[in-house]
Amino acid sequence: SKAFWDRMVFAARFFLTVFIFSLIFRSLDFQKLRTVFTELHAGWYAAAVGSGLLQTVFAAASLQKILKAFRVEVPWKRVLEVNYLSCFYSLLGSWVGGLVRWHAFSGKDNQRVEAFLAILAEKFHVAVTSLVFFVPAFFVCVALTAPSSERTVLLSLSGVGAVAVLAVVLLCLTKGKDWDKKYFISSFLYWFLHAALSVVVLALACRAVNVEPPVTALVWIYSLNMLAQMLPITLFGLGIREGILVYFLPRYGVSSEAALAVSFLIFMIALLYALIGGGWHLAKQARGVRS
Repeated sequence: SKAFWDRMVFAARFFLTVFIFSLIFRSLDFQKLRTVFTELHAGWYAAAVGSGLLQTVFAAASLQKILKAFRVEVPWKRVLEVNYLSCFYSLLGSWVGGLVRWHAFSGKDNQRVEAFLAILAEKFHVAVTSLVFFVPAFFVCVALTAPSSERTVLLSLSGVGAVAVLAVVLLCLTKGKDWDKKYFISSFLYWFLHAALSVVVLALACRAVNVEPPVTALVWIYSLNMLAQMLPITLFGLGIREGILVYFLPRYGVSSEAALAVSFLIFMIALLYALIGGGWHLAKQARGVRS
């Protein structure tokens, strides 16, 4: 039955999450981890939090353009509110956050298909942007920083990224019938700004724990993390970012403890988004009750 398979999938994701964290914690020195947090630079982390909040503005602008491309009119402030609210519900699972956004954007005009296509298009934006970032990052990393063990992976993903770029160019040159090309292209520009800020947040979080890996390395590690987190293989996406950072950052002179601390700091920023979303929603509900 469906309930049985749902329980099996949940159990598999739970055990995979536990397995990933067991591998991470096995290699850690908890005394060093404590030292990393005690020496945290609050100023750099505050800058990371501010950059993260600016990220959400560009993400909302991108999604609003995508919605317009599919003839779904939603005010930017409403898109930002729903994005924050979806972050709150995504603590239960990324698909829950997606359902919240789909329901919110379907609207009174019952534009369920258009809203679904818009959210799907946003996922396409995430994948393409992440792959595109691999193209310049690969060539710079191979020349300057990338260990030989990563070169094959980077070359493969760069090739896919080049194909993705070509596909987007061809798509934009093709006359669209069901969407507005102008909005679709501008949404990509906003998402590129969002992705660039994501790398800035990662770099600032690294500075907060007194490490400075090469920016080119952070670009492709960020891209790999974004692609991996699109796969619902662990509970709430936990363990994916932690595993990627703890595995790859030490190859650039960063200790495993500092890499885990960076991941934790970024998770706290994501948790802040969720708290903003939940607080915004509760405040709106309270105003509705009073009125």
